Amino acid sequence: MRLANTEQRAAELSAKIDEVLSSGKLAVPEALALRGRMQFANAQLWGRASKLCLNSVTAHAYSGTGPDVPLDLAHYLNVFKSCLTQSRPREVTSSWDEPFFLFTDASFSPDCETWPCGLGGVLVDPRGVQVAAFSCKLDYEFLKILGYPAKSTVIFEAELLALLLGMSLWKKKLRGRPCVCYVDNNATRDVAIAGKTRTQPGLSLVMDLLQLEDEVGLNAWYARVPSASNIADGPSRDDLSALSIKPTPRDLVTLMVKKILSKYESCG
Repeated sequence: MRLANTEQRAAELSAKIDEVLSSGKLAVPEALALRGRMQFANAQLWGRASKLCLNSVTAHAYSGTGPDVPLDLAHYLNVFKSCLTQSRPREVTSSWDEPFFLFTDASFSPDCETWPCGLGGVLVDPRGVQVAAFSCKLDYEFLKILGYPAKSTVIFEAELLALLLGMSLWKKKLRGRPCVCYVDNNATRDVAIAGKTRTQPGLSLVMDLLQLEDEVGLNAWYARVPSASNIADGPSRDDLSALSIKPTPRDLVTLMVKKILSKYESCG
């Protein structure tokens, strides 16, 4: 009975969101009422994506810009609908006191034909032992998808891709676990925390990051580490001297990069 009631509430909330998207209008009283219903649903769902959608409705309610639904709010309402049907329910696991530590980094030297851009990552277990690593090169075909040469630098996008790549490669190890994710790029850290950005392909990358968190039940904490202390810095530059383990074969890593980027349109 409880499951049926939950499914009915989810269907009714989805129908209300469809009504808002169809009309393109969301007045303040309706926004506040919708926020209350979304807040209840959000408490039952794993991950951060649904919470970010809730924040968008709250911001709209107090923006004073009128009832018209802006594009970013429409986007997050659609994301929330997906969360209602696809996200995992909240749960508590015994492994929450055993965090992993994920270090990722990117290098960007477009004038160097042999290594124009590199991604590196190292996964460390709760005892401080390296358990996995990767080091791969991004050729110009990948850099074009990230926005180069239309943009003079795509280090932010590359850093965000490295973070998503590490989670994608090792999601089985990270499933149901807390993970501290260390990056040495402030923009990457801030976007990962906020769960949004205004540019492409950054928005697609961060939305995939949120979806992956939800999929594997990952409780992530994002922090900055100085480059000199980032053990992924060397692997991003084709230097494996700091690794105590054999990295994942580059062919497999490149296949994962292709899988991630295959659905993005070229920004170059």
